[in-house]
Amino acid sequence: MAALFDAEGLECRAGYYDFVSTPLAGLFPKWRSGYRAARHVDDVLVRMPGVRRFSSNFEIVARRA
Repeated sequence: MAALFDAEGLECRAGYYDFVSTPLAGLFPKWRSGYRAARHVDDVLVRMPGVRRFSSNFEIVARRA
């Protein structure tokens, strides 16, 4: 998926999430500090061997080069 954005000349970063942050954002959309803390937990979880593949969501951040 990231290659499609790269092919259009965008700088792209792709990552896997959806352990804690996405459900929390859906339940409490205005709780910014809670979301940031949950993203930190997700960042730790996706770096653990074998855990990342259980993520059910991915994120692409693309910017014009």
